[in-house]
Amino acid sequence: MNWIDAKKEIARRDNYKCVICGKKALGSQIHHLVHRKDGGSNELSNLVNLCGKCHMLESDTPDFAVQNAYKIAIADIPKLREKIRKKLVLIKDKNIHNDF
Repeated sequence: MNWIDAKKEIARRDNYKCVICGKKALGSQIHHLVHRKDGGSNELSNLVNLCGKCHMLESDTPDFAVQNAYKIAIADIPKLREKIRKKLVLIKDKNIHNDF
């Protein structure tokens, strides 16, 4: 499956919503549960749909950039990052997306 088709399938599977916050993920972004740099694949079971905000918070984007993009208090960003990362670990560990 090519990347464009995979993105469409992931968005459909995840009901066009972010798996973290549940909001409709317009312009959704696909996240690797196990990052490619850590040996993760492009298999559908390793991919989830995230909104831009949750994806940016999950990433190593500097706090000031997250604050500017989403108007989040800089003091709240570390807590939000940790919450998102914990939820992604739960999703990965439970393999909830392996039921194709």
